[in-house]
Amino acid sequence: MRFVPDWRQCWRWNSMHAMGFAGVIITVWNLLPEDFQSAFPHHVVLGLASGTLALGIIGRLRDQGKPQ
Repeated sequence: MRFVPDWRQCWRWNSMHAMGFAGVIITVWNLLPEDFQSAFPHHVVLGLASGTLALGIIGRLRDQGKPQ
């Protein structure tokens, strides 16, 4: 396995933003008390996270320009 040549610039990539946000959604929901978790059903949270990950795939495939 090799890294992409511009791996040090990964914090700029839309795909990394989307995957990080999906991780935040799941982590925050897991940290909520059960009272609050019931306000956001499991399927809604998984749908949001899955949609965000799908956007990450699209972001990875989109041309984001050359590294500076």
